[in-house]
Amino acid sequence: MEDPLSYQLIIIAVLLVFSALFSASETAFTSLSIANRKAIEELKTRASKRTIWLVRKPDLLLTTILVGNNIVNIFASSLATTYVQARFGNPYITAGTLILTVVILIFGEITPKQIALRYNVGIALAMSGPIRVISVVLYPLIISFRFVSKGITRLVCGKAKSKQTSVESILQIVDVAEDEGVVDSYEQDLVQRVLHFSEDTVKAIMTHRTEVFSLPKDMLLKEAYPLIVDSKYSRVPVYDKDKENIVGILLVRHLMKASVEGRLLKPVSSLMVKPLFVPESLHVNDMFEEFRETKLQIAIVLDEYGGLAGVVTMEDVVEQLFGEIYDEHETGAAERVEETHEGTFTVQCDMSFQQFLDQFNIRYTPEEKLNTLAAFLLEEYGSIPKEGDVIQTAFGVFKITLMKAMRVEEAEFSPVEEEED
Repeated sequence: MEDPLSYQLIIIAVLLVFSALFSASETAFTSLSIANRKAIEELKTRASKRTIWLVRKPDLLLTTILVGNNIVNIFASSLATTYVQARFGNPYITAGTLILTVVILIFGEITPKQIALRYNVGIALAMSGPIRVISVVLYPLIISFRFVSKGITRLVCGKAKSKQTSVESILQIVDVAEDEGVVDSYEQDLVQRVLHFSEDTVKAIMTHRTEVFSLPKDMLLKEAYPLIVDSKYSRVPVYDKDKENIVGILLVRHLMKASVEGRLLKPVSSLMVKPLFVPESLHVNDMFEEFRETKLQIAIVLDEYGGLAGVVTMEDVVEQLFGEIYDEHETGAAERVEETHEGTFTVQCDMSFQQFLDQFNIRYTPEEKLNTLAAFLLEEYGSIPKEGDVIQTAFGVFKITLMKAMRVEEAEFSPVEEEED
């Protein structure tokens, strides 16, 4: 007759397998990234649908796994105690419990979880069925534990906030990917610009009205021709009497055609096209869509009172995504951010404030919406600074190096060094 105690060993071994499966399932499901979930969802199989259903119900999933795992471990511990007591006697119960604890830790917890980290998608798909069945079988027990747990959690932590993937969380993922070499620094910068593309307004990227090159509508084309050649602009605003009263846009290609046809004795107004007017509060992504729909490359920006604020071009919009783009006649000397020496940078203060933050990977949320770095410096300083003035901020020190009238044009920036853990 076979020894009945040997059956207990077999049952303990089976329970250890179940413990390993529960532990592996817990790690597999909780380690699924957004990309993993998307890949599983695209499989369109019964197992993938069950897996996504469980992932979207984390309370039910974790409670089921933890209840099942604890039942298995407690049952295995009880059987082990009974076995040791019957086989070796009471003095060896403590030693038997210690041995079982080590075995459960190695084979029921640590090893399965390490394996699950490598094969989380496959294990999640394979275990979705059994876990769904267990959640139905143990539903009364699971729902009781969930009710008590939620009550305690609400008492300690208050009302739960809705979970949403924010721009900041996506940026953190990109930062980690860049640290691990999955993406390079240029790709990281591009992702940051894309995510913040809709946040900046036209005001942050436009050319201010004081720097706009324009022509009067009654000027003869032959007089305008050399001025346009010297300016190196391909699209020129045209005004009527007052420079802030823009009434049209002169395209250089139309001027070249008129030159070939001998029509340079006509006024500029004879060639100008209808301008596109946009408010300075228009977001950059909406400006991009306007350019695409109208097939224009330049727009006149108006302030809140309907006056001229500046002009914005398609190139300005594209530079928000890809950085500075230089034409054949541009030297590239006026980079928005240029490292002068180690730890110190020269920054052009007309750049977008968000673009500045992205450039230096700074996590900072101002109390009010700021369009340009110059606006931020004026707010921090509290008045109009002078060349040489130093402005201390939460993320670095600015030294004003160039003022143009009352505008901050250029500053020397020394970022605060991050403390290493």
